[in-house]
Amino acid sequence: MKKIVLFILLGALCQQVMFAEREVVLSNARLLPANSLEFLRTHFPGMPVYLVNIERDGDDIFSFGAVLNNGYYIEFDGVGEWREVDCHREQVPVSVIPNIIKKYVDQKYNGEIVTLVDRGLEFSRVRLISRKVLVFDPDSNFVRIDE
Repeated sequence: MKKIVLFILLGALCQQVMFAEREVVLSNARLLPANSLEFLRTHFPGMPVYLVNIERDGDDIFSFGAVLNNGYYIEFDGVGEWREVDCHREQVPVSVIPNIIKKYVDQKYNGEIVTLVDRGLEFSRVRLISRKVLVFDPDSNFVRIDE
């Protein structure tokens, strides 16, 4: 019985060590790639970075996350290209939203603001203040609503 308990505890400890190496949280924004820093300076001027989250897959960097002082979250891929901008209940900077998607939202959801933009390989998503999630294809054509 003692061996079983010891084995379970050892397994739990190994699992925590594995996950601890996958994610690193730092407060130094200079660790972000140059293109990520430029994105932040362009679209969020004067807004300091509170912390940087680096997720690793072995020795390779899988993604970066930046939390700004106001709580906005911006995720970048391993080479520093933005994947997601989440402003929670506030407007995502219009300069981040693809023009075709912005026009669609303005026409179909007049008065709604975009609070999240997520660029994926197959689809892009935008979340509106009403919590509706609009899905678009790679050419920014509307596909569906995910609620």
